[in-house]
Amino acid sequence: MNFRFLAILSMTMLLSSCWDTTPPPQNVDIDPYKAREVADAVAQDLLKDDAKDLYVRLDAGFGLMVNGIPDVEKVIQKIDDQYGKPQDFKYKIIQGGTRTDGQIVRPKRVFWYQAFTAKHPKGDYYLKVEVVPARDLRSLDVSGFGLLTFKNQVPELLR
Repeated sequence: MNFRFLAILSMTMLLSSCWDTTPPPQNVDIDPYKAREVADAVAQDLLKDDAKDLYVRLDAGFGLMVNGIPDVEKVIQKIDDQYGKPQDFKYKIIQGGTRTDGQIVRPKRVFWYQAFTAKHPKGDYYLKVEVVPARDLRSLDVSGFGLLTFKNQVPELLR
């Protein structure tokens, strides 16, 4: 898949330097409905420029890249500058899988939304939100999000 990616918050960072590297319990699953609530909340945070709420949803590993709410505000501003202010997001699909960060392996749910922005009102870009169990397994966190487009054509599953 060829696509141009805005690396809003790198989805490939290693979390092992800020986490206990003991593997989490096996057979942990993610409730897709609860994960969707988290992903929908991220989309709403981006629509409202709500850096504070977005910050509390972020996974512990973001501490390596995001130094508090002011950094999240900068990320939101970069989105607005590059793509135009998000006007709406239309949910498309959910995908499952696993996320590996060093020795940490967790299940993940990836949510895709068509993004309608001030500069791209036809929905040429897509919001990708990755949701994982928090390290304590009591809640769900966002391990990555970003706006992207596909170089050649949009995959059938997103149309």
